[in-house]
Amino acid sequence: MTHGALVTWAGRNEGRFGTTVAEFTGDAQGWELAASPRFRGELLAVGRPQGVEVGVACSVEDVGEAGTAVTAVLVRLPGQRSPVRLSRREIRRLDLPYGVDSVETGDRELRVRYEGWPHSPSAVDVLVDAAVHLAANPHDVGDA
Repeated sequence: MTHGALVTWAGRNEGRFGTTVAEFTGDAQGWELAASPRFRGELLAVGRPQGVEVGVACSVEDVGEAGTAVTAVLVRLPGQRSPVRLSRREIRRLDLPYGVDSVETGDRELRVRYEGWPHSPSAVDVLVDAAVHLAANPHDVGDA
């Protein structure tokens, strides 16, 4: 279901879907987030909702005997930002969807990490819209 959700999301947002980062290299659209070390996983998509480059990476992280499914939404920022990692308390104060595990900035990226994988295009929209909104409000993540 997540595969189809990301394919649909990418198609609606002038983007691409792939299962390896190599599928994004040499792309005529010049996806900058594909070069990020944070853009990794089993299912990957990039797009430009609201004119902003966004990457969605779904992966399974090894935790003990069982893996944990996570989704990272990366937003390409218009300028350099200081590295910031929000505490759980700071994250709870933000209007973010359920399941946010971490929020951090570094270089020209905002990364919001969620527990689980989205199962519909509308679920992808919810995660991406929250991250894009957060990126547009730098005071929420430590930069004024």
